[in-house]
Amino acid sequence: MEQELARMKLAAKHRASHEMLLKRIMSAAQDAVAAFKQSSTLGSIEEAEQDFQENFRYYYEMLDENIWQQTMEASSLCNQQSLENQAPTPVLQVSFPFYGVFNEIVNCIDNLVRTAKHN
Repeated sequence: MEQELARMKLAAKHRASHEMLLKRIMSAAQDAVAAFKQSSTLGSIEEAEQDFQENFRYYYEMLDENIWQQTMEASSLCNQQSLENQAPTPVLQVSFPFYGVFNEIVNCIDNLVRTAKHN
C-alpha cells in the first residue's frame, strides 16, 4: 500500500509538471497571437514569428528535460521498491499527454503567420 501511494504521488507530481508546462506554452501562444494582431508590417510579423519559435523551442527543450528527469525518478523509485520487495517492480510509465496540443498550437501559429503575410 505504501509503495502504491509513492507511485501515485510521483505520477501526480509528473502530471502537475506537465500541466504547468502546458499553461506556459498556451500563454506563449496567446502572446504570439496578440503580437500578430498588433503587427502591421512584414518585418514585425516575422519578428513575432521568430519570438514564438524561440519560445516554443525553449519549452520543447524544457519538456525533453522534464521527461528525462521524470524517467530517472520513475526508474529510481522502481529500483528502490524492487530492493524493498526483493522482486522486480514495474516502472512507472512517463509520458507527456499534451503532444497534440503542441502540434495544434504550431499549426495555428503557422496559419496565422501565412494569413498575416498575405494581407
